[in-house]
Amino acid sequence: MGLLYIFKKKKVELTEEQLKWNKMWELWTEEKTKSPYTELMTYQSEINNGGHSQYFCNVENVSDLQKEMSELQIILTPILSENLKKAYKAYLILEENEED
Repeated sequence: MGLLYIFKKKKVELTEEQLKWNKMWELWTEEKTKSPYTELMTYQSEINNGGHSQYFCNVENVSDLQKEMSELQIILTPILSENLKKAYKAYLILEENEED
């Protein structure tokens, strides 16, 4: 056992952050929680296809836009998050002007 023992991998203790990620993925695979990446993929797809106005319009028609945007705020970088907020303000102004 002596010679083979040096090749045996030592068990690494996971950090609290790693344990949280593992739990999140476990719940996601068991369909007990939604992944915020669903919202991110929808956002990226809509933005690339038709811009922010398409994203806001499409999500508003099929889902809870405010909830989706809240999820995005969690995972977007501060610059992208601020850009989303500005785009939404512009979208609301356009919507208001169309009603006039």
